[in-house]
Amino acid sequence: MKKLLPYIICVITFTCFGKISLAQLAPKPNIIFIIIDDLNDYIEALDGKIAVETPNLNRISANGTLFTNAEASSPLCCPSRTSFLTGKDAAYTQIYSAANYKCHNFAQNFTAANNNETYFTLPGYFKDSIGYFTYGLNKIFHCYENYQEYDDVTPNACDKSLSWNKMFVYNDSIILKPDVVLEEQGVISNEWSAINDTLEKYMMDYVAVDSTIHFISQIAQGENITCDKPFFITLGIKKPHKPLYIPQKYFMPEYITDFYAEPYNIPFHYPANSYPINGIVMPPQPDIPFADYYNLPVDGMGQEMVKGADERFITWAENVSPLPVINPAFDEELTRDILGWSKRANCVLAYIAAVKYLDAQIGRLLDTLEAYPDIYNNTIIVVAGDNGYSLSEKKHWGKRAMWETDVRVPFMIADLRNPHKQVSNTSVNLLDIFPTLCDLTDSPFPTFLNGSNYLDGISLKPLLENPSLTWERPLLSAVKKESDTEGSCFPQYSIRNNRFHYIRYQSNGGGPLSCDAENSYIEEELYEIGINRDVDPYEWNNLISNPDYNALVAYLQQWLPDSAMYLKKTFTAQINNTNNCFLNYTDTLLLSFNLIDSAGNSIAAPAGYNYVWTNNLTDDTLFAINGAFLISNLSEITFATNDKIIFTLQMQDIASGATVAFDMAYFYIDAANEPDIHFSSISAGTTTNIVDFLIEGSYTNYWWVINGDSVFTNQVPQEIALPAEGTMTITCFAEYGNNACVKSFTVIIYLPVKNYFKDEVLYVIPNPAITHVTMYMKKGFTGTQLNVYSLDGKLVLQKYLGEDAATLYYTFDVSELKNGLYFVSLIGEQNIFSNSIVIMH
Repeated sequence: MKKLLPYIICVITFTCFGKISLAQLAPKPNIIFIIIDDLNDYIEALDGKIAVETPNLNRISANGTLFTNAEASSPLCCPSRTSFLTGKDAAYTQIYSAANYKCHNFAQNFTAANNNETYFTLPGYFKDSIGYFTYGLNKIFHCYENYQEYDDVTPNACDKSLSWNKMFVYNDSIILKPDVVLEEQGVISNEWSAINDTLEKYMMDYVAVDSTIHFISQIAQGENITCDKPFFITLGIKKPHKPLYIPQKYFMPEYITDFYAEPYNIPFHYPANSYPINGIVMPPQPDIPFADYYNLPVDGMGQEMVKGADERFITWAENVSPLPVINPAFDEELTRDILGWSKRANCVLAYIAAVKYLDAQIGRLLDTLEAYPDIYNNTIIVVAGDNGYSLSEKKHWGKRAMWETDVRVPFMIADLRNPHKQVSNTSVNLLDIFPTLCDLTDSPFPTFLNGSNYLDGISLKPLLENPSLTWERPLLSAVKKESDTEGSCFPQYSIRNNRFHYIRYQSNGGGPLSCDAENSYIEEELYEIGINRDVDPYEWNNLISNPDYNALVAYLQQWLPDSAMYLKKTFTAQINNTNNCFLNYTDTLLLSFNLIDSAGNSIAAPAGYNYVWTNNLTDDTLFAINGAFLISNLSEITFATNDKIIFTLQMQDIASGATVAFDMAYFYIDAANEPDIHFSSISAGTTTNIVDFLIEGSYTNYWWVINGDSVFTNQVPQEIALPAEGTMTITCFAEYGNNACVKSFTVIIYLPVKNYFKDEVLYVIPNPAITHVTMYMKKGFTGTQLNVYSLDGKLVLQKYLGEDAATLYYTFDVSELKNGLYFVSLIGEQNIFSNSIVIMH
């Protein structure tokens, strides 16, 4: 093992008029680095799939930079932490899981045999080479109970070797014994329970924050406990890592404590797509739940990575006896299905409770900091999750998978010397923390003995100064499954740039118990998440089998270890769009692009590169910086049977052959593909339903706005609750074509104004009507016959409502009637009620 010695700093003094004058250096800022275990993108600031209220994390992001596309080097605690705390990618650390990790002596993970003998740690470097007092609390490295990288022999904190001057470790498992304080609610491998609120002060995160508060308060009161140095506190927050034993007060009211309580309160949003939202909204699923999982290769590596996790909820529901009564009309199959989803919802609610709990602890720390302005105003706060976490996506519960839910992490930096709120959408990696903190403290970066750069990440200081900067640096994540399981022999890789996500699996080859590289197979996935996470954010549409994306896959593969672009930044190419919603057959498409260098600056296309344009509908290849393409180059059949043409630009280094810039653009063709939207609503009692929904043509997304509330992207709302009076406006919007053109269709439901309603009047709405008419009577109607007459008195529609029509509302279809004026009559047991209606299709 070879750990580099601190830099030797030479101080040059100048004598003037017999006195020594030393430059007055600004004091180094204090640093608080908060590492949160298994926190996914549910936090409020990220507007995740489930936005959990996190007011205290919001306090940090409101004073700094939130990175919306941050990735971990690994979707697993041990390799992720080893990576960002040493500043090296897993290809160097050789830590891809906990299977080969040395807990008792961190240095043993870095040996000459592994060709990684030289290593630094973030706290150790700041302690020994920059001059900080480092304090680690609870889980920082993996195996925190073994005092990772801590010299527990040297008595004087100022003289300690290794990474820490001071270390605090506290484990709450002795206090929170499941058989003493818990009523276990979880399933196998997903344990959770609501616990008594009085136990919160004994929990490890609460105690660790208390210790941090005490440390800061001592400094504020003038105690010299940091060896006359600025402090670098690294605070490990264990929750929401399971088991999720969380104080009751953090659980939402939807949480089920008694599955036999009557009436049964379904905790999740049910029925699907009803409005307004009832219960919690579970992580989004395709129209058929888990269809994205079942569309993966059967028993392939993607499925193998998460196999068996969701079945535990199904097994639990199948073993519930006796069955609770959810609804007398539900059969056993539906009842057990709702039970299973209720149990899943309880797990999600426990995770949400854990996030709210950890946020409260961070709030206590922030309150203390703000009470001491001299410390607060000279502190940098970094918050990062070590990996993401899945809660039912693709039948996955946990981490270790390569999808965005496991690889994406919350990440924010607030330099309180210059607090201001900003957001950066450029993809960044947790490897960037080490160099960024060096940069923010005006400190040199660590180097190897030969003077070459040691760090694999890059400084994010340019993004902190200008968050609108963008650069291209596809980010690599890697993991191995645990020993003796499929996926444990070779690293599984994820490569994510600002728009696309490529996943590459490699099987063991010899089965779960043996490794055979010669017989192993490769499996791949590809998703277009979108630059603004607006295309396929949940990774439901796997594009890997589409040959139109082959060049993209080859481009991203360059960032695999041992490939040409591994860990490198490169140029960003952005193909310019057209102003037309659709290109017609006689149009000429002008091909051009903007180029941004690796520092984020717009530049002209340099020499020494080939600029290659291709498309998916013809064999044409254009070698030019700019060009033109005649849409009439397409055959008439090709033009008529496609809604878009995909152009690919590759900037190829002539010397190396590497593709150093890449972009794909969709150009939508043929105005005949403009989408057409149509739907109707049928009202009954206090609700209305969308019926006859039709969206034809070419579109990218559609969404609904109900009385100003935007809901249900790419899904049709059902069971919409009506207000008591007034109107309800329901609009479906569709985005289509080039330049994000938008089309909409609106239905207005006219509801009665109670004060002016008369018992004996038949109201008909809407009027004019398009496809459906709703009749309303304030006192309701029963045993009635509906007759509709044309203007010349001809009976054109007749319905018998029957004795079951004891309702205020009744909706009927008029789509078959011609435009014009009609008379509506309701024949009751004793009275006849009439009104007129205009049909305008």
